[in-house]
Amino acid sequence: MLVNEGESLMRRWLEWRRVLVLTGVYACLVSCADRPRSSQALDHSSTAPRASQAIPDAKALSGLESTLRGQLVSTDAVVLNDSAQLHIRVVAQALFVADSPDLAPGADEVLQPLAATLSAYPKTHVELRAYTDDLDSSPSALVLTQKRAEQVANYLTQHGVALERLQVHGEGHNAPIASNSSAEGRRANRRLEILISALSS
Repeated sequence: MLVNEGESLMRRWLEWRRVLVLTGVYACLVSCADRPRSSQALDHSSTAPRASQAIPDAKALSGLESTLRGQLVSTDAVVLNDSAQLHIRVVAQALFVADSPDLAPGADEVLQPLAATLSAYPKTHVELRAYTDDLDSSPSALVLTQKRAEQVANYLTQHGVALERLQVHGEGHNAPIASNSSAEGRRANRRLEILISALSS
């Protein structure tokens, strides 16, 4: 008895399924059943980390580089971009009084546009590294370069750059970029290097 009733129910189900398939309703039911899983997978993927999250940092440096090149085109500053950091190299003669940490009268030509541009790009970190030549190998060379870096930092903070974005280093005669055996090489080694990196968002 139960077997006959089961077979009857099965026959009825197959008949209804055939009707539903023919009318397209069955296909719709299958599609609707799958939809929540697809939607869930889409939502999950939208929260996954993306490699493109680092792109704004690269774009920020690129925009900053373009602006600074335009602002400093008439100065002795050299602007380099290695994609991780922006390097600005300025000979000390353009910024400081000879053998002194005091800013030279013409220092504004470099520092004013630098301060304005850094203020426009607040999500950056700035390192100020001052160097000299090896004519003076005493500790006073380190003191001089430290004070020079601090003078530049003071100028930038007075012109709108937040102090917490800045780091200063007096490097003395370390890391020369030219030979100290010539006047030209010593002039190149007496310099300020500004390293700018984009903060992670």
